[in-house]
Amino acid sequence: MDRRYLIFISSTFRDLIAERNEAARAVLDLGHIPAGMERFPAMDEEQMRYIQTVIDDCDYYLLIIGGKYGSVSPKTGLSYTEMEFDYACEKGLPVIVFEKSPIENSETDTDKREKLEAFRKKIKTSRLVKDWSDAKDLRAEIALSLPQQIKRKPAIGWVRGNTVASAELTAEQNALLKKNSALKAEVEKLKIELCKNEPSIPDIAGLNEKIPRDILNIASISQNYTWGEVFFPLALKLANGSTDIEFHDNWLNRVKDRIIFQFVHLALIRKNVGSYYLTPKGQRLTEENLLVRTQKSQSEEK
Repeated sequence: MDRRYLIFISSTFRDLIAERNEAARAVLDLGHIPAGMERFPAMDEEQMRYIQTVIDDCDYYLLIIGGKYGSVSPKTGLSYTEMEFDYACEKGLPVIVFEKSPIENSETDTDKREKLEAFRKKIKTSRLVKDWSDAKDLRAEIALSLPQQIKRKPAIGWVRGNTVASAELTAEQNALLKKNSALKAEVEKLKIELCKNEPSIPDIAGLNEKIPRDILNIASISQNYTWGEVFFPLALKLANGSTDIEFHDNWLNRVKDRIIFQFVHLALIRKNVGSYYLTPKGQRLTEENLLVRTQKSQSEEK
């Protein structure tokens, strides 16, 4: 995303007009936006409050120091340039300082000269200061130093409104596509599970029906089993899986392959890696038929 930064350029005004212009050009050449107090060359307290709101919106602060201290606030005794610097530091803006060397057109006023020296010492505390000799040199120093500061301390910056909208829309679309894919996968999973829980042949005999005698291969038998009477005792043995199936009646064991075949197609049992297991449908039917219920539940059913 193309991101631009608002750069506040702070300095005394009348003695550094050319230098401020070169600094603004350097910022523009880097694709960013310069801001400053060009509209207020003669500062006062009200204009200082406005400048503070401009600094609030900025991402980085550039301070250019020459040989002058600048206009002094009668309220604080500090120059407006120093007050801008203090405010930017208070707000936590990344600060880059450019100090003229050698100094020309130095302060002649003793009080201001002393305050300028104190200001110079303050700005050098825990802060890298770049030297410059003339306006062109200052422009070159800013072109080198500002990208480095942006890389070290990335700020929020500014982007075009339509760019943000596009990015947010793209992120929302990607999230919806991901959710849609997950839902499709869940639907397919449910379809497979549903197929497993339904008989593969619609008119296959159910658990309540008697097992035909010709399947048992006997003419007569004392117990005429239903498919359910054979299945539910078997289901208890398959709760945790079983590699072999044995019935309680030898007649049933003789035709167990046929019986297993029936239960598989009823979607009650399945075979996996050599073992037999209950399907979800088989598990549910077993629980519904074999679990002991409370007396209240039994009376309600009656």
